[in-house]
Amino acid sequence: MAVQLPVIASRVGGIPEVVDDGETGFLSEVGDVDKMAEDAVKLLTDPALRREMGKHARESAVSRYRTDIVIPQYIEFYNSVLAKKGK
Repeated sequence: MAVQLPVIASRVGGIPEVVDDGETGFLSEVGDVDKMAEDAVKLLTDPALRREMGKHARESAVSRYRTDIVIPQYIEFYNSVLAKKGK
């Protein structure tokens, strides 16, 4: 996503929290390789769609996962864990 490429992935674990189906990539049910193949063909044969979804993927990655956003969250979490441990 950070390199402006849409994602094709299974709807499993935390992936649906990161990939917005139809906007930053395509999500499929686990094992639905036919749909994943169709999604790949869509992206490979439609450069405008690929660029647009890639643009949205980059915007999402940068706005949600920049180091200046994520690192303070980790520090806050670690500090809260350490504070609880000291009690």
